[in-house]
Amino acid sequence: MQSSDTDYHFDNNNTIDMDFCANMEIQTKKRKFEMTTENVTSAIMSGRQFVLLPRNNSTYVTTDWKLTGTSLFLPLKGDTFVNLQKYEQITVADGSYFIADDAGNYSRSVTGKVLHLWKYCMSEKDYFVAESFLFTSPQDFSVIINHLYTS
Repeated sequence: MQSSDTDYHFDNNNTIDMDFCANMEIQTKKRKFEMTTENVTSAIMSGRQFVLLPRNNSTYVTTDWKLTGTSLFLPLKGDTFVNLQKYEQITVADGSYFIADDAGNYSRSVTGKVLHLWKYCMSEKDYFVAESFLFTSPQDFSVIINHLYTS
């Protein structure tokens, strides 16, 4: 069997090497199977603590968190799986935040809750916010928090 047009190979950093998997066949003990999106998703999810953040009009993201409160949150571009095992700490905050349009230009201020994902910097010997997700919908935020408590 030939593999599908879209092949995936994930390294420890969850990056994809498309060339590595080109025309690759996967074998198990007695059968071969195609690398489909469903198989890749299943392989990603097994043994890891992922949480799905679906794309919608009330979820935003920034990788440039500023303690001054001037961070600009961008709309989530697509459904995103977040590997929670990559982060040392997770914190929650609420307040007013700045959001941008799809082009990255300031749009308006909104109130909501933010999920901060923290990593440790060995050279600085301190924690930093690697990624933050803003939820303006209490229902969306509640789903994520429930997932964190049950994991």
